[in-house]
Amino acid sequence: MDMPETRPAQNLHEQNLGQTLAAPIKGLVTRAPIFVEPTATIVEAAQTMQRERVSSCLVACDPPGIVTDRDLRDRALAAELDLGLPIETIASRPLHTLDSD
Repeated sequence: MDMPETRPAQNLHEQNLGQTLAAPIKGLVTRAPIFVEPTATIVEAAQTMQRERVSSCLVACDPPGIVTDRDLRDRALAAELDLGLPIETIASRPLHTLDSD
């Protein structure tokens, strides 16, 4: 007796992912972004990120930039930069943005 082929139900993670990808960005943001001044040192920016418990911060320069944990590791620590340099030294710019809707 042949049993009809059954397809496993889509797992909950995949369902949630699909809902999340369809949601407006503004509904996913739970807090205001963290900014640091471009003259803040690399150490000061890292300390701000640690204190605020975030993995990235925006740099209030012109044009604005962003620094992530990976930037701190790859562009500062691994490159053996002076950690007293301004954070804008390792900021990624320009930012790529999306409409919040």
